[in-house]
Amino acid sequence: MIDLIARNLKLKNPPIVEKDERPWRFGILGAARIGPAAMIRPARSHPRAVVTAVAARDKEKAKAYAKEHLIPLVLDSYADLVKSSEIDVVYNALPNGLHYEWTMRALEAGKHVLLEKPCTSNAKEAKAIFKYAQQKNLIVMEAYHHRFYPALHRVKEIVDSGELGKVQSIYSDLCLTAGTILVKDDFRWYYDLAGGATMDLGVYTLLSSRYITSADPVEITEATSSPYAKDSRIDRAMVTKFAFPSGVTAETLVDIAIPPSFGFIPTPPRNSLTVKCEHGEIKYLGAAMPHLFHSINVKPSKGPSRTEKVYKPKDGPGEEWWSSYRYMLESFIDKLDGKEPKTWISPEESITQMEWIDATYLKAGLPLRPTSKYVPEGGETL
Repeated sequence: MIDLIARNLKLKNPPIVEKDERPWRFGILGAARIGPAAMIRPARSHPRAVVTAVAARDKEKAKAYAKEHLIPLVLDSYADLVKSSEIDVVYNALPNGLHYEWTMRALEAGKHVLLEKPCTSNAKEAKAIFKYAQQKNLIVMEAYHHRFYPALHRVKEIVDSGELGKVQSIYSDLCLTAGTILVKDDFRWYYDLAGGATMDLGVYTLLSSRYITSADPVEITEATSSPYAKDSRIDRAMVTKFAFPSGVTAETLVDIAIPPSFGFIPTPPRNSLTVKCEHGEIKYLGAAMPHLFHSINVKPSKGPSRTEKVYKPKDGPGEEWWSSYRYMLESFIDKLDGKEPKTWISPEESITQMEWIDATYLKAGLPLRPTSKYVPEGGETL
């Protein structure tokens, strides 16, 4: 318990290291709630990263955000930020429906982009972004932070070792207690901003299944939406069943606002990944935010069970208190520096991810999230 408290205190207050002479200068698009955990605090402990600027729709909000988080420069608009000579990299933390336009604008301005998940509203947009980034010789990476954490790597290592035999099925869930994280006007409730549970949480569960199996689905056998009461195009929750090669199945459950029991008792959140194999199973609790707390419960069919916790890798950089975002930043900076990152989300992986998100919505009888009307300079309408 003492270690848990100490680690989480350091997560919130990481050491500020001396910066290199020419660190990568990040600008944040949007005064987003995710910014401190995903970018600001991780950058403090990296000698090659510094958060230089922020811009928001409301400049006063941006000023307050900058003051709270010690960001030196507040710019008047998103456009001013992506064009600023004071930054090298844009962290795009805007609502999903704005990812395409402002990532394309950042690339037009010659900036690399760390792009919050999901990378775009649909696969068509994803293909266009990564094609343009390649043409501009710039780096865009989708920020699936959980894929960079050593605990998930350990789950994959156990699976690949053959200790429990071949994978038979995967079950993963990620569900939020109603009223705790998403407020009534949160962008996730708006179709035009590419909201929905699959877009926000289903991307985690799908990516984990793809990672564990080292494969992509071959079919979606079922996708059932629980619609948002005010807009049936928005999936408050989604159950999806995937067929993978070699007979492996994967079921995912995501919910951005689990209804209270009996109408008033808050339902606890869920966050787990279970891999059933021929000779046992692995249950990984805390899969989406493993740096806060996690456990890897290994249960062989024969022999004793065991529990593992992995906050730091056996080899490579890392500290017990590093968050998944800090591990992600380490890899992203390595890529910017021309090094080979230990973990990476490739353009192909992101595009395939969006193709299966699109397929999920279609299988559930829902429309794809709307395509941006933004036309890049010299480009064409999507």
